[in-house]
Amino acid sequence: MTAIETHLIIHSIVIAVSWAVAAVLQKDILTFTNPNTLLAINYTIGLLSLLLITLFKNDFIDFVPPNVPYYRYIQIIAFVWLNSVLPNVLLYSLIQSNDVNRVTALASTYPLFTLILAWIILKERINIYSVVGILLIVSGSFVIVMYTSNTERPKDDTHANITMNTLDGIRTFDTSNYTLGGIRTFDTSNFMKLN
Repeated sequence: MTAIETHLIIHSIVIAVSWAVAAVLQKDILTFTNPNTLLAINYTIGLLSLLLITLFKNDFIDFVPPNVPYYRYIQIIAFVWLNSVLPNVLLYSLIQSNDVNRVTALASTYPLFTLILAWIILKERINIYSVVGILLIVSGSFVIVMYTSNTERPKDDTHANITMNTLDGIRTFDTSNYTLGGIRTFDTSNFMKLN
C-alpha cells in the first residue's frame, strides 16, 4: 500500500466517522429545534469557520476567478445547491421523523449515482471492482432500510431511567424506558452476580 493510498483511507475514515457523529447529533438536536434553525446555524458557523481558516492560512478566497466563462458560475451555483442546500434540507427533515441509521443508509447510496454520472459526463472508466463495491453498498443499504423498524423517540425525552438494586449479592439493572439519543427503548432487566 502506498503512502497516497494510506492517506486516502485514513482521511476517508475520518470523514465517515465525522458524518456518522454529525448524523446522530442532528437527530438529537432536532428533538428541540426545527430543521431551518439548525441549517441557519450550520451555514453561519461554516462560513465563519471558513473565514477564520482563510485568515490563519494567509490564503485568499478568489470569489471572482479571472478569465472564467459565465457558465462556470452557473456550475458553481448548481454545485452549492446540489451539494449543500437541497440534500441538507431534505436530510434534516427526514432525520427529524425517521431513524437516523435508515436515513443515512439510503442517503449513502450516492456512489451508485456518482459512478453512473461520472461514466456519462466525465467519461471515467468503470471496472468490475467498482460495480461489485456499488452493489455491496446498495444491497447493504437495502438490508438496513427493509429489516430495521422505524422507532419513535419517547415524548418525555428521557435519556436514561436506570435503577440499581442489590439483593443477596445480585445487582439488578432496571432499564425500562431507557433510550440513548433516539435508540430503541429497552424493556429488560440484566442480572450480574457481585463478587
